[in-house]
Amino acid sequence: MLIDIFFLILGLGCSATTRPLAFNDIGNFDLLVLTAACLLFWVFGWFFKERTITRIEGGLLTLCYIAYVTLLIIAA
Repeated sequence: MLIDIFFLILGLGCSATTRPLAFNDIGNFDLLVLTAACLLFWVFGWFFKERTITRIEGGLLTLCYIAYVTLLIIAA
């Protein structure tokens, strides 16, 4: 897993040297949703059921993602 993250960062870094990545479209709401999703993953994985994500928790995360995409579509 660590090697996968390394290759992802290496690939993004190499492609960013030829053409810089633009972050103009990322707003505060998107960063807030990203932070909330990271916290939910951490809480579900760390505190409940021996560091695994159950079906109920996975379903809740999926519903949160569907709500986020729906908000993005409505806002567009």
